[in-house]
Amino acid sequence: MIFLDNEGVEIDRIIGYLPPDRFLNELKRIHAGKGTFLDLKNRLKNDSTNFSILFGLSQKYENMGDQNSAHDYIRMIIDRNVDSSGTAYFYDLLYDARLSNDPEELIGYADNISDNSRQLQAYWEGMKLLRKNKNESEREADIFIKYLHLIE
Repeated sequence: MIFLDNEGVEIDRIIGYLPPDRFLNELKRIHAGKGTFLDLKNRLKNDSTNFSILFGLSQKYENMGDQNSAHDYIRMIIDRNVDSSGTAYFYDLLYDARLSNDPEELIGYADNISDNSRQLQAYWEGMKLLRKNKNESEREADIFIKYLHLIE
């Protein structure tokens, strides 16, 4: 569901199904103009090094299917050195992998990081890319086994 202003400029969107209570909360948030695509873009003008704003815009663009713009905002986080948790580094690898259809760096990252949630996400995304490429079913199966061991 895409929300536009009177000039047809996108304010925000809701993607996929939400249970009624969450849907109502999202409608209220959008109506209040908090954390919307338009709100984040306006806030960025006054605070161009704020991680939350830059990451929020990256996520908004990803939800719109615009991987290049999502990646640009992740690069801004890295270039401005405002990533204290390594989140931008992970998403930079993820977007690079998606754009190149090459999961190897992402899988290598998963093999060498101790953060369980990041490992799960990196392996999952790596498996999706391997499946999309349709030429490495054994490698995909190996990654899936690693993934299963992490959720045990």
